Amino acid sequence: MFLHASNASKDHDAIIIRSPDTDVAVLGITLNHAIPAKLYLDIGSKNQRRLLNLGEIASSLGEMRAGALLGFHAFTGCDAVSSFYGKDACGCDKCVNQMEESDFSDDGGQESDEEEEAL
Repeated sequence: MFLHASNASKDHDAIIIRSPDTDVAVLGITLNHAIPAKLYLDIGSKNQRRLLNLGEIASSLGEMRAGALLGFHAFTGCDAVSSFYGKDACGCDKCVNQMEESDFSDDGGQESDEEEEAL
């Protein structure tokens, strides 16, 4: 779906994806930076449909949080995985919102070369 959106962005300034699934919204927010067109999601069903600007959502979260959103969603209640025992997504979300951007390091917990040399 997002591969098609990326390809369509070569010829169009805005892309609208139609899906009732919140997993698609999470993917769209996470992948928004990789698609040069404005990305919208038409989400919901029947009279409950809304048009979400995924670029604005990604910008409001910040680059690091938007990038971490996919993993966060998988652990806190996507369609296929149960949430943390005793914690719902809202409780985990409060924790994430208290974190600084630097806490979303993309090094996967790996020590830097400088840290290795210090050891």
